[in-house]
Amino acid sequence: MPNGFPGIPTYRLPAGTPLPVAGSRVVAPFGPKLLTGIVVGLDPPPAPATVEERELVAIVDDEPFLPASLVSVLLRAAEYYFVPPGEMLRAAVPSRLLAAGDAVYVPGARAIGEVPRDPRQKEILEAVMSRGRARLTELVDDLGRRGLGAGLRSLAAAGVLRIPGETVRVGRALLERAFVAVPQD
Repeated sequence: MPNGFPGIPTYRLPAGTPLPVAGSRVVAPFGPKLLTGIVVGLDPPPAPATVEERELVAIVDDEPFLPASLVSVLLRAAEYYFVPPGEMLRAAVPSRLLAAGDAVYVPGARAIGEVPRDPRQKEILEAVMSRGRARLTELVDDLGRRGLGAGLRSLAAAGVLRIPGETVRVGRALLERAFVAVPQD
């Protein structure tokens, strides 16, 4: 297939990382790129002995981004229509929502003078304000993953943070493949 991986790649979780839930978004390396993918399961077949699984970079969502039932239907449809699973999942989600793994967060119009009551949101806002611009992967490195997705969503919904239009790829969605997270032994 010229533009689609025919299967579902598997990834290892970094030590100490909680299991992502099926349907949540993750950021993972695929070839030379970092892509945003959807977790489709947590119990893959074992990898061949000659294959070294790569680690996930970040787990974007604490809760499912897509319901498990929808993921299941999309995977069955991909099999039925002989379409790569990642292509079917990409078609089901607006591309802007898949760009979160590559997004740059900047202070929004309501950021000045705003002091969030939630300590995690306050920490996130301070990190973005001190940098001026912050990628999701930078925020994960600085603050850890726990509660980051929910905090970013709340701050963005309130207009405190925003994703500038030029940082979101409009022509092509970032999700090109489906991902399965595999816990590290």
